[in-house]
Amino acid sequence: MTLDRMRKFDEFCGMAYQKALRFAKSIVREPEEAADILQEAFVKAYRAYEKTDELPTGPNWLYQIIRRVHIDRIRARNRRVQTVSLQETALTHPGFEPIDPDSDIERTVMAQVPDTEFEELLSSLTPDEERALRLSLREDITDVEMARQMNCSRTSFKRKMAVARRRLVQAVRTSGAVPAPGT
Repeated sequence: MTLDRMRKFDEFCGMAYQKALRFAKSIVREPEEAADILQEAFVKAYRAYEKTDELPTGPNWLYQIIRRVHIDRIRARNRRVQTVSLQETALTHPGFEPIDPDSDIERTVMAQVPDTEFEELLSSLTPDEERALRLSLREDITDVEMARQMNCSRTSFKRKMAVARRRLVQAVRTSGAVPAPGT
């Protein structure tokens, strides 16, 4: 990019900065996140300007980029798979000793809860969640194979597992199969 084009872009950014920042704040309501979004939008605008001959005259072009950056951030946040930590749950009661600290919650619950109670806990889950948990207990197949058996992608299977584990922890808490902390 030539020095003249860089100066034009700098001027554009200088003139549009305050309005663009206000626009970003109106979308997210958090000043830090608005500043991050604006910074990312300026980088994307610069890259787009490198590929074109003319700089757009109004700020609407920049507002559209800010909107897209915001939407991309929301989508990225929603794609994150949440995990359930055994140590952060009610299963940390002193009477509930995990076999292995890195053990899956399903195996830990199975080791501490009688088979009949474990089956009752599983019956409180949806059929898909129960099936996903049962598949996770198998050591002879990979995540990819488990996903194939559930007719979904590996990422979708991991999401289903996270939800199923969270619901299993909730079922253990409410069933009283394992004493709650402080009892």
